[in-house]
Amino acid sequence: MLYRLSAFLASKLEEKIYMEFPDEFKNGDKVGLLGKSIYGLKQLARYFNRRFHHRLLRLSFVQMITDPCVYINVDTGIVIASWVDDILLFSASIDTINTVKKVLAEKFSMKDVGELAYFLGIQVSCNRANKTITIRQDRYVNTILEKFQMLDVKPVSIPIPHGIKLVKLDKQAWQRAEPSRA
Repeated sequence: MLYRLSAFLASKLEEKIYMEFPDEFKNGDKVGLLGKSIYGLKQLARYFNRRFHHRLLRLSFVQMITDPCVYINVDTGIVIASWVDDILLFSASIDTINTVKKVLAEKFSMKDVGELAYFLGIQVSCNRANKTITIRQDRYVNTILEKFQMLDVKPVSIPIPHGIKLVKLDKQAWQRAEPSRA
């Protein structure tokens, strides 16, 4: 199953940050001291990512060396991929996903936006009967081609052979990869 959760949280700040009040609330030259991070604050993504990272490590997830935005729990088989404040959960078991969502919701304010269909310019579709996942970037590619007036260019093949079969690594193979635990 693939799900997308939005989970940005007003994190506690580690340093003092002051901000000017909006015009409607100005009181002379006074400024406000932020108690928690707010949207638009440059540090927000870093604070959230740090909290999220430590929470996943406590839940026995391992951060991948090859992509630090991907975490795997070898025991449950669940994969979590994050991008800023969006979290994708991958698992063969909906029960596993629901358990992880429940545990994360205890620490983070999250919104389940349903099964994944489109993410970061990638269209995703699942065929449970055939046990396949298809990813496409037609819409994104066409948007870029249109932007640069290149809709009439000649296509070329992709660097991966068509119809290639990907194989699943077993538990020992994941452990041999020596992912980061920091």
